[in-house]
Amino acid sequence: NRENAYSAYTLTATNPASGGGPTANSYIAIGQSIRISIPAGDITTFTGGTYNGVAIAGWSFNSSLEIVFNSPVAIAKGAVFTIVLNNISNPSFMGAPCANPNPYPGNCGFMCCVTNDIKMLATNATGADNIFSGGLYTIAQTALFYKMSASVTASTLDALLGTAENEIIYLVVEIGGSTGASLSATSFTMNTTGTTNTADITSAQLWYTGTTPVFHAPGDQQVSTTVANPSGVITLTSTINLSKGKNYFWLIYDIPCTATVGNFVDAQFTSVTVGGTAYTPAVTVPAGNRKITTNIVNNSVNYVPNPGFETYSTCPTGYTSVFTNIIAYATPWNYISPTTGGTSDFFHACGGGVPSNNFGYQPARTGNGYIGFGYPSKSAGSSYEYIQAPLSTSLVAGTTYAFTMYATMANKNFASPSFIDGWGAYFSASQVTTGNVYMLPVTPQIISNSIIQDSINWERISGTFVAAGGES
Repeated sequence: NRENAYSAYTLTATNPASGGGPTANSYIAIGQSIRISIPAGDITTFTGGTYNGVAIAGWSFNSSLEIVFNSPVAIAKGAVFTIVLNNISNPSFMGAPCANPNPYPGNCGFMCCVTNDIKMLATNATGADNIFSGGLYTIAQTALFYKMSASVTASTLDALLGTAENEIIYLVVEIGGSTGASLSATSFTMNTTGTTNTADITSAQLWYTGTTPVFHAPGDQQVSTTVANPSGVITLTSTINLSKGKNYFWLIYDIPCTATVGNFVDAQFTSVTVGGTAYTPAVTVPAGNRKITTNIVNNSVNYVPNPGFETYSTCPTGYTSVFTNIIAYATPWNYISPTTGGTSDFFHACGGGVPSNNFGYQPARTGNGYIGFGYPSKSAGSSYEYIQAPLSTSLVAGTTYAFTMYATMANKNFASPSFIDGWGAYFSASQVTTGNVYMLPVTPQIISNSIIQDSINWERISGTFVAAGGES
């Protein structure tokens, strides 16, 4: 864990009762050289300290590699001694000793068990390197401290009339220091700037999801109370115990059925108080907003065939190996050909694949079927999986259409945490082929940057677009 600053490090060790050099004389005499090494390039500041209670004098700073000084006191064989190092910034810190540390090169042992941890070398009275056994040090926990914060647009998808918990923006608060210390956020200031008409918002809430970058993750905590009919500045006070790393706070709006279609809802995050100090986020006005739209899907025909993957020509009995087009069982769906390096999977209760399958346990949102995609990474050469199907009618130029789908994360056979940070839906006039590329060379009409990490609930992905005409 590399941090921006630490107030102090305390190292405690026991000088061995024997060993060290040919004379087996292991005491450390006054004036003997002491070297404290930190991984290369890590040390940027050091302001002195104490060695067994005596101030360290005459220390030198060796090219960001070592702190070097002469022992101001003698350390007897078998004696416990403590070194305090003040204001070291950017050390690599493990925080606990190992039972069996690796040997340090040469005639020495070291105090931590991985190469990039703090090491201590001392010479004994005869000048030979002194040996330190493993598990002989402790590093004092340092207080958590505020590092930075910034707000991010949570979603740019359309916000539907009569819907609750529309994610608007979220605030990332990054905390440094050692795990286990205590630091709280106590006040949050936001505003509705960017919203066309605040009458389009019936209520606002702020939620804390800990270090999970997903709204409605398990263990979510509402911050303070719900604000009815917010307009202008929103200030909420509550005590939220922060964790080391990135902490996430989500501002959400409820949109009434009476909201004006075509208006926008937006917000800014202007201040957060951490440890009694008010901080202005590095980004207070993130780009993007959400347009209010009517729920067109509820008032028109669904042109997507077999939308719940209920109909099948052959009952699927398991997940596919690569290049097996099992998605074609869910007629008229198909995969992309030539394949992009992977094939989507089709699961149905008829074959025992719902709710349990190779990728975990998940009941269908509706009915008895669903499909599975795999997206290993964003790098070129990774296998991306897609499905496609013909619409029941061609789309009309200039007409606005709505698209809605639901997704959830698999909870088995994947690294944890896993998530998807981008989804898209592309509408074309003809079937898409790839020429054996991994990422499709197209621009989706529907794009969602919302992070999908929830492996319990199905999350909605939706948006609207104006057809060019002929998409089918």
